[in-house]
Amino acid sequence: MRKGCRILFESYDLDDPNVVLSHSIIQNYSLSKPTNCLDFSLSHEDQIHLLQKTLDKILQEKTALLNQNVTQCPECSGKMIKLGHQTSTLHDVFTDHEISIQRLRCTECKYEPPCTVRAL
Repeated sequence: MRKGCRILFESYDLDDPNVVLSHSIIQNYSLSKPTNCLDFSLSHEDQIHLLQKTLDKILQEKTALLNQNVTQCPECSGKMIKLGHQTSTLHDVFTDHEISIQRLRCTECKYEPPCTVRAL
């Protein structure tokens, strides 16, 4: 029998943990008998890759919450409309990420809330 393992990412409802909002496979690995001390763990490259993919998913979930319920301009109370997405770079401790943040603009005064990592 051949063995494998998979690492999953799930976002769920905190009020009802049984309700899964999204589910994705981060990584699949085949398991084999270790032949030396370096075979017991993941390689440095695989560890960084796993961290990269996991943080990408977390950032994707978090950035979706930005500007999510903004419908009224904080400056003039006008209507806010969607204006595409702004790609922004985030440099973390071991990994770099590109995230996409929803841009908004007021139809009345043209105010735009911050939509980049640095501006936030």
